[in-house]
Amino acid sequence: MVSQREIVYTTTTSVLSTRGVSFTPSSTNIKEVITDDLRSEITTHVVSAFKANQVQLKDTESNRKKMESDAELQKYVSGLLTNWFTKDERLNGGQGGNKGASKGRFGSDPEIKRLRGLHKTLVAANKTEEATVVEQEIADRLRAAKAAKTA
Repeated sequence: MVSQREIVYTTTTSVLSTRGVSFTPSSTNIKEVITDDLRSEITTHVVSAFKANQVQLKDTESNRKKMESDAELQKYVSGLLTNWFTKDERLNGGQGGNKGASKGRFGSDPEIKRLRGLHKTLVAANKTEEATVVEQEIADRLRAAKAAKTA
């Protein structure tokens, strides 16, 4: 049996690869490349894995009800995908599980916003070296802003 996190990751990367969608784990954010068709196909595969008892699921009354109803299981898997697309760094572009935290403190800085936009563009164009330079510049600016705030 595999964990729910792993089934989401392996199924997602498999479907993207089969469909010829360019995706680099820990670099590309899945939310930038996913379409409704792709998400539907991933959902179908994950639901099938649950039905085949290939995925870990605690034995609770609530989970038994999910497994008895196709609609409930589909709904559960949809939420599961949303959860791991956000939390799994391999799927969210390496942004960490709580990617909004640092944006909230320094997100109003127009230079940081510009750099984040540039970074997103570079990652989408598979220009990893340039993206790494921009990531470092963002990190430096965030550290400087934090130091100025605490001084």
